[in-house]
Amino acid sequence: MALSEEQIEDIIYDSPWILGKQYLKVKIKGSRGQFGRQVNIGLNKSRYIDLLFKDTSDNRPVVIELKKNRIQRQDITQALEYKALINTLSDSQKSEWEQEFGLNYYSPKVILIGKSINKEEELTANLAGVEVKVFGKTNIKELGFSSFKNMKLKVKEWGDFKKIGNTLIDRGTWIDGIIDSLNEQLPKIDENLNNIKHYKPCKHTYTENYLPFIDFSISITDKDNEEVLLGFYEFFDNATPFNSDYVYCDLVFITKDEFEIEKIEKRIKSKFQNQNIQFYLFDVDIVVLKINRDCFNIENKKNFDKVFNNLIKKSIELFNELNNNK
Repeated sequence: MALSEEQIEDIIYDSPWILGKQYLKVKIKGSRGQFGRQVNIGLNKSRYIDLLFKDTSDNRPVVIELKKNRIQRQDITQALEYKALINTLSDSQKSEWEQEFGLNYYSPKVILIGKSINKEEELTANLAGVEVKVFGKTNIKELGFSSFKNMKLKVKEWGDFKKIGNTLIDRGTWIDGIIDSLNEQLPKIDENLNNIKHYKPCKHTYTENYLPFIDFSISITDKDNEEVLLGFYEFFDNATPFNSDYVYCDLVFITKDEFEIEKIEKRIKSKFQNQNIQFYLFDVDIVVLKINRDCFNIENKKNFDKVFNNLIKKSIELFNELNNNK
């Protein structure tokens, strides 16, 4: 599948997680009026950053420079120039960048993306603190999502993400609302359930992915031990890709080693037979359900509480049932 440089830029702009699951868009507008795209830098605003993101793990700017052909030495020089220009922003720009990144604005990460690069220039870039990713055939490590040879899947993921309505910028607030609503509900369901930890910027996640994705777990204290009961996430790998229709839910406490798979499947189907939750698949040691994405609409609190109250209660029943059979 042939993609132009502009198409690749569009995909990365709308789906920064394909470069790093902790990357978010910023609220700094560029020359096109879009957040984080073609951002002017330097005292005379004569240079433009292709794409600008924020690394939520350390609140640093992430500068993306795209090259349609092979990355060359002068491209590395240009990337280093961006670092210098960010440190010489005008007063108005500096205020805007400080508001977005705090004092970490002066320490940007720079990523060069191109068709290929030779070993000598790759080493030069690495020694200069510039990260290199490529989307052509190469013997070096390719882009962090099984390379652009797997772009077909990522294009679908990108399209699915755009269908759900909320943007990358407002998703953090949405997810916080989900967690707050669940934490309000948990003690009413069972006193042994533990509060879900807020995971900004990237701590306490279930699958080790980061904002702006649903990625948290519900745990229960059983006999003084805290055990993960359920894990919620929007994507993990090719087996569980992003989908605009549902969110994944792991029943973490069920394993193949301890119970016959046919019996587990029967138990699950008997407990979760409704239009919002469906049996999905068995992994090596976990059972995965799919939950209709509409259930995560916290504005419809009555339905939200009903769905999760039912899901959590039935999971506890299964947890106790299976533990008693050990």
